[in-house]
Amino acid sequence: CRIILNLAPLIYLGRILFLFSIWIDRVKCSQMVKMCSIKLVIIGDDQVGKTAIAVRYLTRRFIGEYSNTDSIYKHHVDISDIKVEMEIWDTSNTKNSTFPTDQMMSWADCIMVIYSVSSRKSFNRAQTMLESIRSGNRSPSMMPVALVANKTDLEHLREVNTNEGIGLV
Repeated sequence: CRIILNLAPLIYLGRILFLFSIWIDRVKCSQMVKMCSIKLVIIGDDQVGKTAIAVRYLTRRFIGEYSNTDSIYKHHVDISDIKVEMEIWDTSNTKNSTFPTDQMMSWADCIMVIYSVSSRKSFNRAQTMLESIRSGNRSPSMMPVALVANKTDLEHLREVNTNEGIGLV
């Protein structure tokens, strides 16, 4: 399951988690209690909005300044009558040259790769990250991967067009 979304940041994570929940419902959920656990790792180049997307999803607020520290957020949500316990690993401070690490790949149930449409460099890094994920030990068919184009409101600074993002999937 590979997905590309080019949406407003507030709904990125919600829609992606809904799609992931469909996959998890078939693979990981306990049918008797209708509970799931999802571990999502968010990766991308510096300054692409990884923390902004996570925090906006969790708090429904936009915050202008963020600290540069890795965080794991916990969140509970009901999706299609399934209680979902989410852990979201925001990799803000991890050295980009090592993305994605073996630790991330073994921890995560799904991965969100984010790039900024206003940064060709971040798009190239996203491509490298996707290639690394595809060649890793865990098959992409076993682990959903979402490619997210962020900062689409900065049209005047756009360096990556929509078709390039779709082509990367």
